Amino acid sequence: MPLPRPPLRAKIITAEDFHPAPEGLNVSPAARTLVWHSEVFKAQPSNPNPPPIPEIEGNTDHTIEITPIVSTGRWCAQCPWCPASEYPSSTQPFFMCSQCHNNGSFVWVVVKWPDRRWEIEEILSLRPVPQTRNWLPHETPEYLALENEMMGVKGTFEHMNYRRPDGLDDT
Repeated sequence: MPLPRPPLRAKIITAEDFHPAPEGLNVSPAARTLVWHSEVFKAQPSNPNPPPIPEIEGNTDHTIEITPIVSTGRWCAQCPWCPASEYPSSTQPFFMCSQCHNNGSFVWVVVKWPDRRWEIEEILSLRPVPQTRNWLPHETPEYLALENEMMGVKGTFEHMNYRRPDGLDDT
């Protein structure tokens, strides 16, 4: 009989967690990062006019997809045009780089969340040290569970109801 699943120990951060809705503004979750960067931009005396925030509707290139990664407990969408990365929205799967504005196009691209996102988050949340909560697209949840075991986070296979690799036990 499988063990009951405990609640997540640590939340994996998205745009909604890091950039709450600005007070008095109706801003889509995907655009919150841009609003935050606009405020920082405006605070600099040499840059009083930040670039406009484009609408998502009718201004999205669906041929470009970005798969986010997890870095130290935070989902990050890496810009394909520059070295920047942004917190992706978990409710609105669109990306606009706050640094290069998608290579100057000001056209949103699609964030493609991993199919097994919730498993990835649950396994990473069991790790007590935030710096170890990392995931790359080539890693399966089963691989993350094995990493947990190697780090001393016992019971991950049972917790996730996964089949253990041959020769690996909990002792």
